[in-house]
Amino acid sequence: MRISVSVVLALASLTLPAAAQFQPWRAAGGQFVVRLDQAGLSGAGLQVIEADQTGVQPGVIAADGAVLSFGVHADGDLLVLVGHTGEFVAYGVLGGGVTIEGGFTLASPSTGTFADFHAARFHHLPAFSDGPGGEPDPDYMFLTGSQAQPGLDFVVRTPKIHFDPEGLSPYTPDHVTPLVSILSWDLVVSADLAARLQRPELAGAVLGGGELLLEAVPWYDPWSYPRGLNPWTPFTGAADGGAGPGDGGSIDVSLSSLGTIVEKNHEGTFPNGRQSMSMSTTSCNVGGVSVPWQQAMDPDHPGIAMQLYREMGNRFEQVGVSWIKHGFFSTNQSSCGACTTPGGPGNQLGVNCSDTYGTSNNSDPMWLGPRSEWNAFDVAWEPCGSFFDGAPVDCVRSENGSSFANKVDHRLEAFDADLGLAGATYYYEAMYLVQGDVNIDNNIASRRTTMTWTGTIWDIVVASGSNTQVAGPALNRWAAADKLATAGLAPHDGEVVVGVNTVDLGGGQWRYEFAVLNWNVDRKLRSFSVPTAGGTATDFYFHDIDNLPANDWVPSVAGGMLTWEFPDVNLSGVKVAGPMEFLTLYNFGFTSNMAPGDRDATVAPHLAGPGGDLLAVPTRAPAGLNLSATKLAPAELEPFSLVMTGGTANMMVAVIEVSGIPLGAPVLIGPVPFVGGTASIPLAIPAGLSGLDFVMAGGDVTTGPLALVQLGNTITIAVQ
Repeated sequence: MRISVSVVLALASLTLPAAAQFQPWRAAGGQFVVRLDQAGLSGAGLQVIEADQTGVQPGVIAADGAVLSFGVHADGDLLVLVGHTGEFVAYGVLGGGVTIEGGFTLASPSTGTFADFHAARFHHLPAFSDGPGGEPDPDYMFLTGSQAQPGLDFVVRTPKIHFDPEGLSPYTPDHVTPLVSILSWDLVVSADLAARLQRPELAGAVLGGGELLLEAVPWYDPWSYPRGLNPWTPFTGAADGGAGPGDGGSIDVSLSSLGTIVEKNHEGTFPNGRQSMSMSTTSCNVGGVSVPWQQAMDPDHPGIAMQLYREMGNRFEQVGVSWIKHGFFSTNQSSCGACTTPGGPGNQLGVNCSDTYGTSNNSDPMWLGPRSEWNAFDVAWEPCGSFFDGAPVDCVRSENGSSFANKVDHRLEAFDADLGLAGATYYYEAMYLVQGDVNIDNNIASRRTTMTWTGTIWDIVVASGSNTQVAGPALNRWAAADKLATAGLAPHDGEVVVGVNTVDLGGGQWRYEFAVLNWNVDRKLRSFSVPTAGGTATDFYFHDIDNLPANDWVPSVAGGMLTWEFPDVNLSGVKVAGPMEFLTLYNFGFTSNMAPGDRDATVAPHLAGPGGDLLAVPTRAPAGLNLSATKLAPAELEPFSLVMTGGTANMMVAVIEVSGIPLGAPVLIGPVPFVGGTASIPLAIPAGLSGLDFVMAGGDVTTGPLALVQLGNTITIAVQ
């Protein structure tokens, strides 16, 4: 049953104080900017011609990108709704539109067709929250040429709409005036526009984005909500990732929807170039309190990390990474539940409220900053001295990213050589970084993608068929993994995920392939070790995120352990590896003459800090006699155990070195009989030994007389 929105408003006005009433505002001129990237022009086989730019600062038009700037007629009828505290109300575009002064023509040379956008209209069409499933229609704003029917040209998708009662005029930057900003949207080709251009394959393509800045004046004439929409009847369904009732007072933000992925810009000559791409993301506040959603330079805002992976043969590798997208201005919409603060002030994400960033927003250099500036475990970012701060360091933003427009740098990027390989499966992944979040498992998700080289750029799309997002790190999807395990440095630092694939090559040879993900260890990682069980280790393999051999981790075999270690070669540039940062995955491989068994791998943090200097992670490795410990970095007097597997007689451990100084006479611990091939010795390091490292070797021995049956590996106990 439908209830007239005017009736709903009338009833609401009877129960709400006067201060809670809404006020419509009308657009009264402004500036309109369209940004078309390489994927939207040469990559799509399109051109901008006959441009009549009327904006304050006309942009540059090129084959691989264009910035178009136009004025807006002052007699527009676009109405937006503002709440009692001055915030834009969710879905509060009441109707109407604005007309662009000047314009351009979009041409498709291959088909000899054109679309005229002179005197185009940026306008609203009603969206409904009572459709199939009850979900809101995300498409309610459009850019239509003067000759087309409304809504049949471009869809303006996932806009950020903001009302500032004391904004800066787009005409005169020193003039303060009420300002409506419609920002960070994707410009999407409709099916009708694609048909008129005789290019049906362009339907749904994202050509770029832009912004609309409008001076606003109060509207005092009668008004009503569009049919099916008002803040009093929000969507109450559940989206992917699920919103539910708030859980007390905890912070819990989920990646509710990992949307489309698109190509952006290509640099270099194929097949030796680089491709940038972007994805859309929707977050939901499924916790019990509102979450700060400020913008830089305020530190209280979320970040978004984006990654690309390739699964091929027996390996799962990371081939793309981005800088961190700094979140800003929550729209507090209702795509994941009954939003408690619809519209909201924009500086917080309310309970059960959602916020979406489109592909143009998530790749805007204005909001991309280095990963190294974020504390991955505490999820903290310091604005002073940051990339945004620039020079001088004065805690005031001076870097706006404009010099990186239409470039690959800083966006999610990958090398040509890593893309579109036959037999490979690709996954794109995003993770929200939210300070104080109690559940990082639902911050991260992945979906499959496919890509094709078009001759000028990679065409990157969401894979067809069954392709729902999967929560958790994409590494968990490695189908060929024999074992996946997570271990961490809690409560002081984050977690590491290790996956392994083993293959019997025949002839007594085994191949081991490891994928190591630093999920959120802020101290970074500098080494990875696995036991060799006294066997051979050959045919080493290493893969990181760059193509520079100078900083590749170096393998070595000593004390029954195979270790790859960062060589402390720090190279400049973008997409450059080094010690393993958070949400970065490296690969390690080798061939051995020893069959696999359950063993521990060891990772070492790169930077000093609390939580220990070594971390053991369960895995599969060559399985001869193996010495491990339940804790590799114990504190003084903290109980732990030495554990040995693969023996037949008695476990014996020898302390052979202390903090780099070999002992003339090893200190022996044991013997303890093996039971079912396993033995353990409980220990506690005495007080006064903090900061010392003890190298211990394991052995299988007989007693009466004491004799060595088999020598095992060595481990290091780093006392905290």
